[in-house]
Amino acid sequence: MQPNIIVFTWAGVGFATLFQGLAKRSLIAGQASAYLLCPSIAGIGISVQMGTWYDFSDHHRNQHIEKYARALAAPIPPDSLYLVNYDHQWTSLRYLHRCEGFRPDITFINLSMMTFKWLETKHSTFSKINFPNGYLVPYGSEGHIKGEGFTIADLIEANIDRFAGGIYIGGKLSFDEMLARKKFDFVSHGMVNRIVPNAESDALTIRQWSKLSDKAWKMVDKRILPLPNETKYTEETWEWTVARDYHMKLDERATYLLDKAVGGREEGTMASLLKCINWYETIVLHEPDKFIPTRTLKNLGLAYAHVIRSKESVPPGMKQILHPDMEALYDTELPWKDKAAKRWHFIWSSFLQRPDSKSDSSYEQIKGIISNVEKKSPK
Repeated sequence: MQPNIIVFTWAGVGFATLFQGLAKRSLIAGQASAYLLCPSIAGIGISVQMGTWYDFSDHHRNQHIEKYARALAAPIPPDSLYLVNYDHQWTSLRYLHRCEGFRPDITFINLSMMTFKWLETKHSTFSKINFPNGYLVPYGSEGHIKGEGFTIADLIEANIDRFAGGIYIGGKLSFDEMLARKKFDFVSHGMVNRIVPNAESDALTIRQWSKLSDKAWKMVDKRILPLPNETKYTEETWEWTVARDYHMKLDERATYLLDKAVGGREEGTMASLLKCINWYETIVLHEPDKFIPTRTLKNLGLAYAHVIRSKESVPPGMKQILHPDMEALYDTELPWKDKAAKRWHFIWSSFLQRPDSKSDSSYEQIKGIISNVEKKSPK
């Protein structure tokens, strides 16, 4: 805003000077015509500006941030603790919660703000939360060693039985994620993750999780879609980040299911693999390339590889096997597995071309597989 004030002031002073100069020195039709000319020029300039930028600047129906916040909280059951660690989530949820009385049955708290020492003076504000100590600290830090603070694992353990609806997190942990994951799993649940003991996550079958996940995402999509138009809401806007977060959470959903599907613990995984492929393809086909994680390409290729070599039939009643936008890239007469094989080769080749793919533990194995396939393929 401050740069705009300077520019507008500069333009106003300049225009006033021009106006006065024309009024004093008009040689055409005297001062009266100059006094008419200047307002006309100003009016034309304003009209051109309004005509050019009105659609872009018209936000009177813009509810994308509100819809985003409502979509985040929609699948979370009553009596839950929601740890928020993403500014966009916090500001939108905080406004709705405090100013409009949205979801009073959820306890919201900002995870990053819990790292300040003054948190211990605010414990009473969150009467439902059991704070193990003063404030949130990294494991092994000075505050932890002195007994002044608590780790994220301590916080989860102290509260996991206090909230009947569960503990959820939006965003990433500030630190100690690996330590927390030794005891807890972060299960994809809509656009948040539910934190549960590892044993509970391991016991969760694909069928059970899929039922919960489908219900959660149905609630999310009902509130958040359509995503903001990226022609209007460019990278400089907050609205632009809504689609980024949506696809990032879809990636986590696909990855959680893929891990269970390829783990070999359950029969009938073809449907799960095809779901993963379609979710990953939604990201790859619609997300800007620079925002597609390299691991997403690896995982998508892995899902295709398992589908291609599987002898399992496509579940009856599955009308759309592969993502329609992906299928449109290939000859419509090709069998779906041939399309999948071509797409698999393209995706893993794209993975290998990423500079950071070489640091992936699977790089050499994938490189060898692609190399062997290309040697055997007809020229």
